[in-house]
This record gives sequence, C-alpha cells and structure tokens, in this order.
Amino acid sequence: MDFLLAVVSTPIIFGCYLWYRKIEAGRSRGERVSKKWRELSVKNRIVIIAAFLPAAFLLYSFVGTLFVRLVLINLPLMPSSPVKFIWAAAFAGVGSTYSIAILSPRVPPKMSDR
Repeated sequence: MDFLLAVVSTPIIFGCYLWYRKIEAGRSRGERVSKKWRELSVKNRIVIIAAFLPAAFLLYSFVGTLFVRLVLINLPLMPSSPVKFIWAAAFAGVGSTYSIAILSPRVPPKMSDR
C-alpha cells in the first residue's frame, strides 16, 4: 500500500513542476507580472500562509528525523513512514506553486492586441 501511495504522489509533484515552469514562461514573455506582499488582499495572504504549512511540516519532519537519528530524541507529530514525507512534499509542491500563481497574476491584454 505504501508503494502505491508513493507512486500516486509522483504525478502530483511532476504536475506542480510543469505548472511552475508554465508560470515562469509566462513571466518571461510578459504575460504575468509579479506582485508584492503588500499588494495582496487579506484572503490571498491567508491562502498563501496556509499553502506553505505543508512545506513547514516537511521541514520540521526532515530536521526532526535528523535529531531523532543523531540524538535519539522523540519529537511529537513525526511521520511514521517515508510515504508521509512524500505526500508532505507533494502538498508542499502544490501549495508553493499555487502561491506563485497568486503572486504572478496574468496581465490583461491591451485593446490593440485584440
């Protein structure tokens, strides 16, 4: 079952990478513009903070695993299997890519382009 869950999360991570590359290509072509944190609405700020929570958990899990293996300390909320690390990475990828999409909105086309 763990292998199946790991295999299912791989297309999610790959899809996030493709989505990120599409956003970056749009930025380089001038179709997207970068926004500052101050320019975002409160709703978008909350969404971005919530989107980075899986990344924070992934970082906590990674550092916690190092401490557990080196110092033999038990930390709360540690994932019990590597599959949970993979799923945390998948959710972190989705969250960070969605945040980049919020921070890089599309530029409306000019009237002369139509």
